[in-house]
Amino acid sequence: MPPVFETMLGPVEVSGEVVKEIISVELANCFHWICPSIDLDYDSVMDFLEGKRDPGLLRRVARYILVYAENLVLTNYVYQRILNPGNADRYLESMKPFLKELRRLYGLLQRKPYDVYRPLVDEMLNLCLRYGIDPF
Repeated sequence: MPPVFETMLGPVEVSGEVVKEIISVELANCFHWICPSIDLDYDSVMDFLEGKRDPGLLRRVARYILVYAENLVLTNYVYQRILNPGNADRYLESMKPFLKELRRLYGLLQRKPYDVYRPLVDEMLNLCLRYGIDPF
């Protein structure tokens, strides 16, 4: 049985394959940084936005950006299936290059020395903004 997402407009079935295609890190009901399941708080977000280069903070922010973006794409896909079913698959196809590049940058961050973390995280954030996604 495919996963069912409960929305304000009613339940929506989405195939498990589609969910796996969109979500690579964590499927989250609450995926904004203020949510308890996200390993960030107000002070850490402000530190990031003020340009801090702490490697641990930058790893957490990079993971958050990926979790936020993937879950937002899934949420938008779910609502497209309700509100504009003919557009849902086109929407998902249009977001695949974005998800692929975001995951590539996140993967680079996992393998690179900490001195390049900040430029990679900034690139992840800029990519999100180019696609109309603002994690903060």
